[in-house]
Amino acid sequence: MATTYYPKYSGNSGSITVALKAVGVDSSFANREKIAKVNSIKGYKGMAAQNTTMLNLLKAGKLIKSKKQSTKAATKAKKKKKKKKTKRKNKAFGKWGKLKFQVSPNKKRTFDGLSWQTTINYDKDDKKGLRPKVKFKNIDPDKISMPIRLSVFAGLNPFAELNAIRKEAYEAKSHNLVIGGLRYGTHPMVITGITADCKYYDNKGNLWVCDVKLSFEEKTK
Repeated sequence: MATTYYPKYSGNSGSITVALKAVGVDSSFANREKIAKVNSIKGYKGMAAQNTTMLNLLKAGKLIKSKKQSTKAATKAKKKKKKKKTKRKNKAFGKWGKLKFQVSPNKKRTFDGLSWQTTINYDKDDKKGLRPKVKFKNIDPDKISMPIRLSVFAGLNPFAELNAIRKEAYEAKSHNLVIGGLRYGTHPMVITGITADCKYYDNKGNLWVCDVKLSFEEKTK
């Protein structure tokens, strides 16, 4: 059987336990004892000189692997790293309640533009022969509308996504509309309208593409 080696350690640590962990290997004393045995480090007791010899071999990419137990640790480390990467990629860039906007290699739940309306009301005092006087009255709650395309080609289930939005709206709860870490509007918002244009179906009646227009309005106290 060909000799196999642990991955080369390229860090700066002078600790064998830190170095082994960095390459995804179990750094316990029991495992180091096994590693020492196959690398001809006799009577391993975890002494400084023995650990230095082991570390130098690991840095050179010449530390011989012990039995299969090390593979499990390496596989676990790889899976953990992959999971973290995936989580980062799928992170939402915006949200309203449970509705999350995200763009990733697997899913695209986003909107095509956004309309934000602010209305400031004034009273006019009209008198004959005089220029009308304008007096501030109030400010209407802000309104926001956005079109969202729910498509199987974007990794979504349009019918399930639409029902989830409707369910959230039916609860009549207000949430902050946050996009890119910024809150839109001064107050939390409620969904006041959902218009769904169900465009395409397959030959089994499954909804493939649905264009949805969401209307939000501030809920002031």
